[in-house]
Amino acid sequence: MPRISQRLTSVGVGAIVIVLQFVLFFSVGRGPITSNKLTNVFSLVRGPAPRNFPENDTSWNVQAPRPNDPRKAPQVLDERIVVAGHVLEHAPTKGAPRSLGIEPGDEHSMSRTPEFVVLFDQATSLAQARALIHLARPGANIPLSLSRPSKNFFGGAEVDRQFLVRVITKEPLIPTMSYVLTAGPHDEQADEDEIKRQSFRVVGPLHLEGIQCDQTGARQEDCAKVAGQVSLAGQAFTLDFNQRIAPNAGTSVRITPKVEQLSATAYRDTLRIAGAFAPSRRYALRIDAMQDAFGNSLSAPIALAIETPPLPASVAAPEGLMVLGERERRKFRVPTRNVKTLLLEAWPVDASDFGVLRTALEGVTKRVLPEGSPSVMKEVAVKARLNESVDAEMDLSSLLDESGAYLVAIHLKDEAFGAREVKYAEGSEASRQPVAL
Repeated sequence: MPRISQRLTSVGVGAIVIVLQFVLFFSVGRGPITSNKLTNVFSLVRGPAPRNFPENDTSWNVQAPRPNDPRKAPQVLDERIVVAGHVLEHAPTKGAPRSLGIEPGDEHSMSRTPEFVVLFDQATSLAQARALIHLARPGANIPLSLSRPSKNFFGGAEVDRQFLVRVITKEPLIPTMSYVLTAGPHDEQADEDEIKRQSFRVVGPLHLEGIQCDQTGARQEDCAKVAGQVSLAGQAFTLDFNQRIAPNAGTSVRITPKVEQLSATAYRDTLRIAGAFAPSRRYALRIDAMQDAFGNSLSAPIALAIETPPLPASVAAPEGLMVLGERERRKFRVPTRNVKTLLLEAWPVDASDFGVLRTALEGVTKRVLPEGSPSVMKEVAVKARLNESVDAEMDLSSLLDESGAYLVAIHLKDEAFGAREVKYAEGSEASRQPVAL
């Protein structure tokens, strides 16, 4: 008996499945389905029908899913209707399409020949769409051309193309003018929820607005104080434009003489140019033809003179404990670069007093100068050569007692060739003056 019961149960379940497939085939697989049919299907499959479906049979014409591409049709999920990722908050009415969105929806700058796609909550004829879609500027309505888009996607979601309408203008729009595209009833009594709007401004000619140069600490500053001239402090600068430029805009940059490792990268409305620019050089940059992201060309060619500064002025000042013989005292050398004048300062140290000597050694280690004025101060001229390392020589035998001990600091006093002294972060060890004993 148990085996007979199990067989009867299996037969009963199989019969239910066959009946269910039969109902789904004739209710869903063949064209439009009505709310009563949906009620029957949902009663069999997942309980009561969704509450947001109208109860009459002719209120909504839902396109049934197709076996090969089921995602194209509206999906009924629990008690929601989803069209191309949009969850409907209303029950669509057959023959009265409502707009659900406009693409592009986040672009507020457009070309003179913009293109839009409007999504509706049901299959919509072009004649129906013409009564709902309008483009206007202050004081005028703009003639439009409507068609089906070539792709059946909206916002990344697949949807039947009958739900989509492609919108283009019949004539180019006016540069710098503002427009509003409206998809919905052209009626003052219409509910705002039924209307989608996209406001945008038509871009004008492309032109250069400013130049920013890289500075220390990833900081940028205006480096074009004089029109047409760039004072380049680092190895990169950025051209700022009035609107978004094309991704390949960097290919139009020409710089002479040749710059090694040159790169020109477009990002939004900027063009960043970087390379191994040589110091104390003058370059010529030219951009004859370049387009923005909307197909507009430069209003005028760009010509810039780029000047690079000398290498920073620097001094390799002596540091630590040093014992000098007579030869070293007479020809004491200090490596320099782009330095015009050095300043030597010295404080005598009583080496026979252990406490004084220990304090002096601590000053050397911590790079701390003694309090009070130095007993020796001497300016030393340097025979500088542009951007080259030059040893400054000085005779210490005429300045310091050969049998004494001194704390010595050698400073950069004057730069040469317009070079700037190397600057280090305030408070860092590198920012403190080296001291030698």
